[in-house]
Order: sequence, then structure tokens, then C-alpha cells
Amino acid sequence: MRPLSRPRWNPAWEAARPADALRQALGLYCFACERRLPQHAVAWCLAGQAPVEESFTAADWEGAVPLCDNCAFAALSAPLPVEALALPDRELTFTLAEDSPFRYRPQAPSESDEEPARVLVEATEERSQATIAYFALNDHVPALGRDFPLEPDADLLTRDWVDPRLELRTRAWGIADLAATQIAGAEGFERATVVAVVASLAEDTGFWSVWATVLWERLGDPEVLAQILQPPGGAEAGLEAEGEAPPHRFPATRPDWLPPPGAGER
Repeated sequence: MRPLSRPRWNPAWEAARPADALRQALGLYCFACERRLPQHAVAWCLAGQAPVEESFTAADWEGAVPLCDNCAFAALSAPLPVEALALPDRELTFTLAEDSPFRYRPQAPSESDEEPARVLVEATEERSQATIAYFALNDHVPALGRDFPLEPDADLLTRDWVDPRLELRTRAWGIADLAATQIAGAEGFERATVVAVVASLAEDTGFWSVWATVLWERLGDPEVLAQILQPPGGAEAGLEAEGEAPPHRFPATRPDWLPPPGAGER
């Protein structure tokens, strides 16, 4: 889960829809599953375990996060106290070390080949596991209403239709893997151009942690990771300011997940 440094409250957000303010501050991605949010997003109050329906104030800011419908429905059906969860705006939830609280790994396809491989979220500690269960990050959860039952034996296409998170995450892994191949094969001035194109791909695809994992495993280059995934100058520098350049694609990302310069050299 992309580690976040929550920006300071902006009074202008009182006039905005809560979900729009959260998307502006934290990025266009689900706080939990990291998919790029559709036009509709849910502003979720972690402390209140419920959506924020009306505009909010500075007092509400610290506990509000943007969720996709599927993560919101999962959280609504299995409430847990905030203290039981590992949350990316409260602690460093992702690094490139083996003991990262959350890790992302492809699961091998079944022997019968009836189901393809899926990229799953793994936990290395109890609160991380509770967070995965709370948002049902490795499961299919219908977001079409509680009266829409998902049969246990429903085929994979049906499950992906009602909840595309696993499919989208797996697809992002494949795109990132191909992108890493393109970067590895580029030299000289061409490399900078390829990295810029890959950065746009990561922005459109979402799943920041998948991109970080794949690029590091394939390239081992902290500079490439920073160019694609980290706002220059730290988390606050990725935010939009009037009269300045557009915001970074992944605003509010904490910088301390990055390995030190020279690490991973091959």
C-alpha cells in the first residue's frame, strides 16, 4: 500500500465534494487497493466506519480516505477499529525489503489451469493481515448492492465483472513487467524518453506498489523508481499549487520507502 504523508488541511476543500478533495490531495487512486478510481469515488471515514456524505471540515480531515466502491463495501461489511489496521497515512506500509508490511506477489495458476495467475497482497504482520481482510484485497466483493449475491462457484469472468480489483492488479503487473523490459533495453537519451512514457503508463494503470515491486525486481535502480513513482522534493511537493506545474501523478507519497542511492546496482 502506497505510504502517504497526509497534506495539511486546505480550507478550499470545504466547498468541494469530499471525494474530490481527497483525490486532489492524495491522488486519483483508491487508498486501499490502489486501483485508479473511476469518476465516482467514496469518501470514507475510517473512525466512523462509514462514507462521508456531506462536505467536511478540518476536524474530519485526518480520518477521511478515498476508496473505490469495492473496498468501501468490504469495509462496510466487516468493521474493525482503526488501531487494528496498518494504514498507509499513519505508518510506512511499503518498502522494498522482505519485511515490508505489505508485499505483492503473483500466485501460480491452479494445476487444472481453470484459473489464471493472480497478483495477491501478502502480509508480514498481524495488522497488515487484518487490513487485507478488512478491505478484502484478495477477494471478490460485489459493489452492486448488498442484495447482489456472488455465488461461491461463480466463474472468474463473473467475479471480475462484479469486482475487477484482482484482474486490474494482475494486468498492472504484466504492464509493469513489459515496461521494465523496455527501460532495460533503452540507452543514452532514449532511456529518459522511455522512462517518461513508463511514468505515464503507471499513472494511467494505478497499483503503485505493483509498479514499485516489479521495477525494483527487474531493474534495481532507485533513480528510475524515484523518477516514476516519487514526487520530487518529498510528499508535499507533489501537490498542485496555483500558477505552478500540474501535480505529480502520485502526490503525497512518503519518500522513505525508497532504497538509498547505489542500492540494488547490477
